[in-house]
Amino acid sequence: MSDPPSSPTTTTTTCGVCDKAQPRGSDLTTIDFAKVCNECMQDTIKPKFLAALQNERDYPARWSARVVLRPEDYPGLLSESFQQEWQERLRMYNTPSEERIFCQHSVLRTSEEELEMMPELEQAAAHEGEKIGKCGAFVGARVVDGAVTLVCKRCAGNVCSGCGESLASRSQHACSAASLATVKMKSDEIEGLIRGKDFQICPGCNMGAELRDGCNAVWCNTCAIYFCYICGVEADDESAHWAKGSACPRYNARGAADAQFDLDDEEDGDMEIEDDSGDEAEGDSELEDDPGDEDEAKSELEGDSELEDGGGFHLNEEFRMAEDQPHQEFDDPQQPIRGGLNQSHDGLGVQESAAAGSFDGAVPVFREFRDFLRWRLGLTEDNPPASEDT
Repeated sequence: MSDPPSSPTTTTTTCGVCDKAQPRGSDLTTIDFAKVCNECMQDTIKPKFLAALQNERDYPARWSARVVLRPEDYPGLLSESFQQEWQERLRMYNTPSEERIFCQHSVLRTSEEELEMMPELEQAAAHEGEKIGKCGAFVGARVVDGAVTLVCKRCAGNVCSGCGESLASRSQHACSAASLATVKMKSDEIEGLIRGKDFQICPGCNMGAELRDGCNAVWCNTCAIYFCYICGVEADDESAHWAKGSACPRYNARGAADAQFDLDDEEDGDMEIEDDSGDEAEGDSELEDDPGDEDEAKSELEGDSELEDGGGFHLNEEFRMAEDQPHQEFDDPQQPIRGGLNQSHDGLGVQESAAAGSFDGAVPVFREFRDFLRWRLGLTEDNPPASEDT
């Protein structure tokens, strides 16, 4: 009897957007090493491109903060007409906002997609009540010196690159003083401000930025880069652009009394060493005070004939060892002492005649050397020192 045929093993891939398993062989799109299913490409990725086309704030389309999506990488996702419109929109996005010229020709909107240019006001009046308005299409960048004629790709109207006025097809044109004054007024709105103080231009997208307070490392959401608000140069937030000795401070204005720069690694290390040396000096001062404390404790014993020879019995070493033990109250159950105080007297070099007996086991912890000697010599309240008269 032959074995039944084994079913083939099905391997699946997980979509990086919806996290759903996709059968092996599915038509998936790779974005930054992630696999994306067709449904998510239509419902999630495509709307990103449409939003970027309609609103400059949503440009560029992004997969993540560091990964930019480009329409040409997904030809099957976006139509050819979208690709053409996208290229025209890029021309506008790449032109500084103060230099952009838009078509001012009057047009008749015959449908949602088609426009008919109406250059003469008389013709516009003849179509009263119909959808008449300005074309508004982007035609190019402003060129004041050596102005040329720009042609609108939407309505085919002519526009002056110097003043932005609409031009009749066969008329001679000279920029009027009023038109040039309007251009100058718009330019003065920026020229009246100080770049690097009142505003800055992003080096990636030419969009204006304003900083009210905070760090001079400015993040641009449009092109996902850091740039310096002081000089306008692209600079990573972790770079040495704002280090001490450079022209641009990390905080506040250039040349200001409160300008703050980044410290270099050596300065950071020096500060830590200075702090450590201060702690070490403090520790040394405490150690220097120890002999004085011991002398003071010994001086308290002077005049007591039974205790003045405590140092002679070599008990100072025992007291120091007792001092090193964890703190516990005298009335608490005493714990065995670390360091060997449960040794015999001979092992510690203590004269047998100086002790009241062996002391194997726990030893109380004393705060004063005097109390230690009293206990060590067996001089308690129950066993006071012998009187000299006896």
